[in-house]
Amino acid sequence: MADPFAETLSPFTSAPGPVRPLRGLAVAAAVCIALSVFASGALSWTQWLEYRVAADFAAGTATLAEAYMADRLSGILRWVVAALTVLDAAVFLGWLWRARLNAESLSLSVHRLGRGWVVGAWICPIVNLWYPLIVLADIWKTSRPGPTATLDLAKVRGSRLVTTWWVLSVLAGFVTFYATTKLLVPVTADDLYRGWRDYLIASGTRAIAAILLVFVIARITIWHSAHTEFAP
Repeated sequence: MADPFAETLSPFTSAPGPVRPLRGLAVAAAVCIALSVFASGALSWTQWLEYRVAADFAAGTATLAEAYMADRLSGILRWVVAALTVLDAAVFLGWLWRARLNAESLSLSVHRLGRGWVVGAWICPIVNLWYPLIVLADIWKTSRPGPTATLDLAKVRGSRLVTTWWVLSVLAGFVTFYATTKLLVPVTADDLYRGWRDYLIASGTRAIAAILLVFVIARITIWHSAHTEFAP
C-alpha cells in the first residue's frame, strides 16, 4: 500500500534547503512542556483535595459547598491542562517540522516516513503508537554529527534517550486514559482516591518523559546550530 504522505521527490533529486535556526522554537517548546508538567502536577493536587473533601463530606465534617468548590477547582485545572497540551503540541510540532527540514539538508539518508507524517503520525489511530518514534528517531540519526555508514536509516543505530522518552510517553498515555475513566463518574471517595492515585502515576511518568524530550530537543538543536552559527 502506497504511503499517503510519501515524498514526491527524493532527496537525491531535489536540492537541499538551508539549515534554519531552531533555538527560538526549542526554547518555546521547552517552556510549554514545563508549563504542561506544572499544570499536570497542580491537577494531581486538586484531585487529592477533591478526594479528601469527599471523604470528609461522607464523614460529616465537610459541607456540600466545600465539596462543590473542590470539584469546581479540579474541573478548571482539567481545562487548563487541556489548553496547555494543545499549545504544547502546536509549538513542539513547529519545532519538529523545522528540525525535519534541516535534517533532510544535513544528510543524504532518506527518512523512513514522508514529511506529512511529522504531523500525521500523532493523530492517525493505531500507527500513532510507533510512527512518532520513527519520525524523531530518523531526525536524531540524520542530525547526529559523523558519517552514516548506510543510507538505510532502519540499519543506523538509534538513541536510547529517544526510545525511552517514547516508551514512557505511551505508558503515561495509557495510564492517564485508565485513570480518566475512573474519574468521569466517581461514585465514592474511594473511586476518587483510586483515580487520583492512577493519575499521579501517569503524571510522574509523563514528567520524566517530558524531561527526556527536552534533552532530545536541546541536543538536536545544538547539532543544527553548529550549521547555522556562521550562515548569513
